[in-house]
Amino acid sequence: VAAGAQYISGIKNNVQIPLMGKVSCSFEGETDSAKDGSGTFTSKTLTPKRITAKYPISLQLLAQDSIGVEAKVREDIIAAINAKLEEVLLGDGAGSTTIPAGLFNGKTPTPVTDFKGITALEAGVETDNVFGNMKYVMSPSAKGDLRAMAKSTKSTQLVMENGNIDGTEVLSTSHVAGKNFIYGDFSNVVIAAWDNVQIDVVRDVQSVGNGQVTIVVNAFVDGALIRPEALAFGTTQA
Repeated sequence: VAAGAQYISGIKNNVQIPLMGKVSCSFEGETDSAKDGSGTFTSKTLTPKRITAKYPISLQLLAQDSIGVEAKVREDIIAAINAKLEEVLLGDGAGSTTIPAGLFNGKTPTPVTDFKGITALEAGVETDNVFGNMKYVMSPSAKGDLRAMAKSTKSTQLVMENGNIDGTEVLSTSHVAGKNFIYGDFSNVVIAAWDNVQIDVVRDVQSVGNGQVTIVVNAFVDGALIRPEALAFGTTQA
């Protein structure tokens, strides 16, 4: 989301995201008929996929609570859900009916060893007429390589300086594997959430008999890239 992905919440049904193909136009004579230039419509369907976990908590800890333990646990649970979703979406998994596909699925990242390689990757996205709020999302290892990569043999400038690459903001996360990175307009990534994160405190006989209660969390989410040409995939691994 920090990179610009669309976030849709509070929905109840499956979400179908329409995508219209390129529309063509032509010059014609004063009274000539217009040619059919309609594009082809495709769509991506997002369906709820469940993230869940349970956390036993000591009744004694809650009884002695003076620092808001329960509230802190709830915060940590929500942070864990966000991290898990980011890990899956920035991975290379094929996806299924129970887990979203990763953005790297089916992609072979382009090796980049110099600044020319970076500009070529950017140009490839722009050639497909993608001109949005461009960002880089990359692994810490890729970030380290680009911070140490000279722009040219005639300059002391580095490819990545002050948190950006030639004016484009860089976001780093360990959820991108190896030395990989993504460049492009992340508004073409849609993340959907059904209802709110559900957090329940379960006080069953067995747990309470053991001096515990159990916090159970359930969330229903999905995510997809709706315009594949909007993102380019690279790696600093030669």
